[in-house]
Amino acid sequence: MTLILSEIAVGNTKNQTQLEAWNTQLIQWGAKLMQARWAMVNDMNEILKANYTQVSSQPDPLRIEYMPNVACDAPETAKICLEQKLADISGKEKWRGTSLAGPHRDEFVFYIGSRDIRRYGSRGEHKSVLVSLKAAESRFLHRASGTPPIILLDDLYAELDNDRAGQVMSLFKDKSQVFVTGTSLDYKKLFTSSEAEESGVYFVENGVVSKQ
Repeated sequence: MTLILSEIAVGNTKNQTQLEAWNTQLIQWGAKLMQARWAMVNDMNEILKANYTQVSSQPDPLRIEYMPNVACDAPETAKICLEQKLADISGKEKWRGTSLAGPHRDEFVFYIGSRDIRRYGSRGEHKSVLVSLKAAESRFLHRASGTPPIILLDDLYAELDNDRAGQVMSLFKDKSQVFVTGTSLDYKKLFTSSEAEESGVYFVENGVVSKQ
């Protein structure tokens, strides 16, 4: 679509009918994607709230707010909203040569209480939010597919104090296989004694992998 719009912007209008076909698809499937995102956020927020409270022990809840690029009062009217928006900005898109509206421009904003963590979150809070989100995604995917996903937690130890790190692995008790990487030797703080027995610890040094 962007290629067609860029051609129209420089005066090549022979693909105008193709643009209309693309817009039809964007309206149909874009509206479905917007509705799915609304539903997902509603489902995820309860899980996120519990996860973040467990990891951080903070009273302020964690939540996601879905910010669709196309303003719409309700999921049921997403198709109408998207269709109207594309009609309103058709000339602007052709002039600028790019797509300006649709779910590809949506955003998700994370809040701790009333604070937008992109602006006001500490590094430790960002890490706690990331871990809470991973655990929520895991439960969401497990429930949707019936199969526990494989999870990679990269550099998990960074920015987490001992108390938070000790709570992390308890979020992943849905039989998922979890790979944790890090540079800290204080990895044992992540596991209870029973979890440690079920876990394998490997070190990588100078390209050589060895099991503890």
